[in-house]
Amino acid sequence: MARGFRAESSTGFYHIRDIGCNHQMLFWEKRDYKKFKGILRKEKEKTGVTLIAYCLMGNHVHLLAGGEPKQIAKFEQGVKSHYAQLYNDKYQRSV
Repeated sequence: MARGFRAESSTGFYHIRDIGCNHQMLFWEKRDYKKFKGILRKEKEKTGVTLIAYCLMGNHVHLLAGGEPKQIAKFEQGVKSHYAQLYNDKYQRSV
């Protein structure tokens, strides 16, 4: 199911939270965290979003990002889709 409309922030900063499907682990090895951080870096540069902070937990992620709502949406979509593709390939998961 698609997420609801994101209200525009008066500060320009957004809390982005993502959780694994059925609360499953997103990161099984240190390399998984490293790959995710690389994706964050690439998408940040690509979209022009300012990444203020991140917290990578075993089964979920918190990001604090700044930018225009369209930038934030593209950043979030890029991060999630690229990591999902890597994760699914690595752990031979299909939907």
